Amino acid sequence: MDFCPECGKRLIYKRRSRGLLYCIKCGYESEPVKANFRVRSSAAKISNVAVIDKEMLNLRTLPTVGARCEKCGQRKAETWTVAVGSIGLSSITFYRCVSCGHTWREID
Repeated sequence: MDFCPECGKRLIYKRRSRGLLYCIKCGYESEPVKANFRVRSSAAKISNVAVIDKEMLNLRTLPTVGARCEKCGQRKAETWTVAVGSIGLSSITFYRCVSCGHTWREID
């Protein structure tokens, strides 16, 4: 990594000219560099993409309990619990209605 001798900002590799580094702040350009280096893209490359169809999205894997939904009045909801704070102090139980998808919570 090289820095601009005039303003101290980090020099950026200029793609159009081989080996030329420049400063985006003051416009300084370095002499061409003869070193072997590669510029890597900062964008992450995605190698595997999982495609989920509508049937997979509707799979219900959480346990269901008899809890009344405040929005639609149905009495069947999925449930899960999240521990909050130190071990054994408190937890939050979440419910999601299987009919309308409304989510609510109860704090223990």
